[in-house]
Amino acid sequence: VPARERDAVRRALADAEADVPCVDALAPVVPLLVAQAEQALEAGRDDHRRLTDLTVADGAAEFEVVSACRVRLTAHRVDRLSRARSRDLFDALLEPGRHRVPLDPPAVKGEAYLVARTAGTVLVTAVRP
Repeated sequence: VPARERDAVRRALADAEADVPCVDALAPVVPLLVAQAEQALEAGRDDHRRLTDLTVADGAAEFEVVSACRVRLTAHRVDRLSRARSRDLFDALLEPGRHRVPLDPPAVKGEAYLVARTAGTVLVTAVRP
């Protein structure tokens, strides 16, 4: 959708005071777009989240687990030939607290994004070089 049309729809929704989640696609990678939509639909349900605050710093993903749960971390990227690539980086049961998971550099080179997923919670973030 062209930016002008997208902005007009968002203005119309705001003028109508409609509480509608909008998603700005990070990359043309279907699993990433699905995760972004899931995250947008979960907005405002903070009392049900098991996973909070996904960030990337110094070559590692950092996140907080509110209650014991299984966490899966997947990297999605677009390679030099504009092909979508996905790679599972981490999958484990974790106790509550702050966790740091080192990232495999080839999995997050170039334009890359991380999706952290638990039962009922999805978080997405861009990986900045």
